[in-house]
Amino acid sequence: MPFSLIPSDDHSRGERSAHRRDVLKSGLAMAGAAALGLSGRMTSEALATFDDTKAPVASPAVDWVALVSDTHIDQNPGAVARENNMTNNLTRVVAGILAEPVKPRAVFIDGDLAYGVGRAGDYDQLLKLLKPFTDAGIPVHMALGNHDDRDNFRQVVGAAGLAEPGRAKAVESHHTLDVTVAGVRFLVLDSLQRPNFTPGLVGPAQVAWLGDALKNHDDVPTIVFVHHNPALIPTQGLTDTAAVYEAIVARPQVKAMIFGHTHVWNPFGQHEGIKLINLPAVAYPFNAAQPLGWTKFRPIQGGAVLTLNALDPKHPANARPEVFNWR
Repeated sequence: MPFSLIPSDDHSRGERSAHRRDVLKSGLAMAGAAALGLSGRMTSEALATFDDTKAPVASPAVDWVALVSDTHIDQNPGAVARENNMTNNLTRVVAGILAEPVKPRAVFIDGDLAYGVGRAGDYDQLLKLLKPFTDAGIPVHMALGNHDDRDNFRQVVGAAGLAEPGRAKAVESHHTLDVTVAGVRFLVLDSLQRPNFTPGLVGPAQVAWLGDALKNHDDVPTIVFVHHNPALIPTQGLTDTAAVYEAIVARPQVKAMIFGHTHVWNPFGQHEGIKLINLPAVAYPFNAAQPLGWTKFRPIQGGAVLTLNALDPKHPANARPEVFNWR
């Protein structure tokens, strides 16, 4: 059974009222976007002055979601890897997301939630760090990566979260989700094979579920969300990428595939018109030139705006909006 961290109904109702107030306070967003004439593609001159808070969106003017990946949380909050304290980094990311003028409609975390082999204590510590989101009425949806343990995750996170009724029941042996938020559908896949085994595999059952899920709601922009990076040549990434592509390429509602795993920020990939968006890590870089941080995903008319929020505000990619047309 898949789990997400879902705030209580009473809390959610209060947050919906607060969100409506935020929409009223941000009423200039649509007017500002109209003045820009934004259609999903911008000139270099317009991009240089683009204000992400004033972009037109698919649903209410301030809807957006936060994308996070590779948190690698250890049960010891003092644990350090590659000269980074993972707990401190995630604490800063959570604070940064909550400091936004308008709260996100959801947070998605793209796998490698835990450090090493995914101990129960790692997920206990992760829940403590994510509690400010649920306290604020923000749902948290998580994928699994190669440093996670499915059983420990379900035991700890499942006890704290709520199974989403009527969603993602197709592959009981894996953690899959079907979530629509901010006018976009996220199909979350589980590419974990076994803890601390690097290559990823979705497998035939999830590929079949993905194909079935895409037979409906073909009018809703859809994102495939998975931990491992797609790779058509055997690597340490997703080993059955070809099968996943076969399920999604012919479906025009699939606009992008979002993944983590490589600890690289690269929103510019593409496969047969599908955007390939590699999220940066939170925990630590493999390459010192790569940023750490989180990404704001804001749907706009005919596309989306992605903005990196780097832990190092001096990183050259920080706060630079990347604007995409969907295929």
